[in-house]
Order: sequence, then C-alpha cells, then structure tokens
Amino acid sequence: MKRRFLDFLDASSQPWELIPSKSEGEEVIEGQLKQGARVVKVVRGMPRFVPDDNYAGNFSFQWQKFKRTQSEGELREQSRKAFWDKTGFDRERDIAGKLVLDVGCGQGRFADFALEAGAEVVGVDLSFAVESAYSNMKHYSKAHIAQANVFELPFKKECFDTIYSLGVLHHTPDCKAAFEKLIPLLKPGGRIAIWVYGAYGWNYGDIRDTFDFWRSRTVNWDTDRLMRWCRAVLPLYHLQKNPTVWKTIHNSLPGFLFHKIPLVSASENAEQRLLDTFDFYGPKYQSLHTYPEVFGWFKNAGLTDIHVLEFPVCVIGTKPA
Repeated sequence: MKRRFLDFLDASSQPWELIPSKSEGEEVIEGQLKQGARVVKVVRGMPRFVPDDNYAGNFSFQWQKFKRTQSEGELREQSRKAFWDKTGFDRERDIAGKLVLDVGCGQGRFADFALEAGAEVVGVDLSFAVESAYSNMKHYSKAHIAQANVFELPFKKECFDTIYSLGVLHHTPDCKAAFEKLIPLLKPGGRIAIWVYGAYGWNYGDIRDTFDFWRSRTVNWDTDRLMRWCRAVLPLYHLQKNPTVWKTIHNSLPGFLFHKIPLVSASENAEQRLLDTFDFYGPKYQSLHTYPEVFGWFKNAGLTDIHVLEFPVCVIGTKPA
C-alpha cells in the first residue's frame, strides 16, 4: 500500500492514521490503518476493508489460478480491445492523468490498460483476486489495490475523475444498488462506464434455461469439484462451435433434454475457455439486464450524456458539472 492511498480515504468523520510494521520504500507491506476505534489491516501490501471474501470465493480461486491468462500474448490484445470497447472512454479525456476507480478489478486485467494509458488507478475487489492484481500491477508507481466491498467503499465523496466496472456488478446481491453506490464517488464532470450481462437469448436455446438448471447445482459445489466438472464438459465446445452439428442436436432432442446440455465458453483459446466456463457457473450471484433497464439507472442517478455501447450491455454517462 502506497502512503498516497490515504489521500483517497473518507476522513470526514475522523482522520486515518497509518501504522506500518513492514515497509519497502514508499510501499507499506504490513501494518494497520486506524480511524478512531476502527482498525483495517494492511496485509501483503494491501489494506483489507473486509475480513474475508464472503460470497466471492469462486473469484478468489479463479483469479489466482488464472492469474495471467488474459494478460499475455493474443489474449492481452483481446483484453485491451475489450477495455476500450466496453467503456467507450476517450484516452485523453477520461484516462490519461486521471484518478480512476476500477470496481471489481479481479487480477488487474483492465487496470493494466488504464495505467498504461497514464491514469492513476485504485482497484478494489471483494475477493482474494487482489493478491493477483497486486502482483501483476506492482511495477506501476500509480497502482493502488485494496480488498473492499462495493457496498461499503471507504473513499471520500467526489474523489475519482473516472469510474468503471466491467463484468462485476451483476455478481453482487443487488446490481442496481451496487451501481448507485458509485455515483457519489465520481467528481462533477467525471464519467462512469459499466458492463453487465445482457438478458438476451442464444441461438438454439435460451441462456436462462440452461444456466438456471446447472447453476442451481454448481453454485453449491466447492471450487475443486466445479473445476473438475468444467474440464469434463469442455469438449462440448467442439459440438457447439459447429452450427450444423449443434442445430442437428437441437432438432433431434426434446426441448427439455436439449436445454440441459451445459453451455461452455466459445473462446478459441483452451485456457480462456476453461476460465470462462468456470466463470459462468461459479458465481453465487449472476443477474441479467437490458439496455433500457441500465439506461434508466444512469438517468435516475442524474447522469447526462448517456450512451449505450455496442457490446451488450455497456453504458457510459457523465456526472453533471
């Protein structure tokens, strides 16, 4: 934890005090943050505003197991494109020289590109994915990683120039409420972008039918069992990627059987395919949303200059100056 992190914390009720027990230059590796009677531990370089990973244990597992999968080679370039496509940010207006909040940073996949473009980034995550994010981002002098709950973020009001949350808020108990928690943290004139799962069907079957059947089971499995199951069903990819074969299977089976076939990731990269499939079936919470619904959240939050982006469901808006 860099000492500058104190500048971002809400000290309106009481000031924060940093008590380091182990430091490396400006980096506090172990210690405590204190605000009156409240004590927040700094563990392995990160402040821990939550005692554990609560409902996000699957993400703790997957982002430590797949620590670098999306950040190397061709997948890194796909991640780079996804960051700019799913936020709609302008590099100069929204990122370069800005203080940016990454909500649900995971292993730092998207924070990497904001930092690369010249931002100072605060990345937060409920899960122990922060361990991977810290390791992946520690070479950046303007990277700050913390373990925290989106519903109880410790930052001062109107602190951040830019906020984004990509593929995260729908994994909370209340996606809309989680989004609303972010608006007070955004500076006037700042921009916020989110991507949440779209409530739209797939070819040859409704995504809800398949996911509801399997997720009613998989979310109760431990991570080792779920990973074994994902590896077992992954060969279905070779059937599902062939439209002719998949349509033949669809037409040959009764609907109630067809909709019990697990859907797996369509990624051409085998490791990404395993990661995505685990990500489909592991999260305790996983809500689906529409463009009109999310647009309404932005409008009701008082945001302006609201735009829907091509990838469903991505929306960006501006806080009035």
